[in-house]
Amino acid sequence: MLQAAVLGRATSTRKHMTLAGQRLLICQPLKVDGSDDGDVFLALDRHGASIGDRVILSSDGRGLRDLLGKPRSPARWWTLGIIDAGQPFGQQQPATAQGGV
Repeated sequence: MLQAAVLGRATSTRKHMTLAGQRLLICQPLKVDGSDDGDVFLALDRHGASIGDRVILSSDGRGLRDLLGKPRSPARWWTLGIIDAGQPFGQQQPATAQGGV
């Protein structure tokens, strides 16, 4: 898994038949400090991420093929979720008081 920034959406007139109707995002991998980490790539999105969102990605192609129900799909990268804009990646939420007065 890794964190990435969504730079845009990819459209194509031709693609593998197992990707028909699927939404593809252009993603920039990010380091924990938020700086770029490598080249951009495409990831399949089923969560509705938008340009500027930060997402958690998985490279588990088999898991994605199982999710799609298409064992011959070439798809590999996919969004697991969208990172809440109010929470910097890599930082934990502050602990809340339990049973206080």
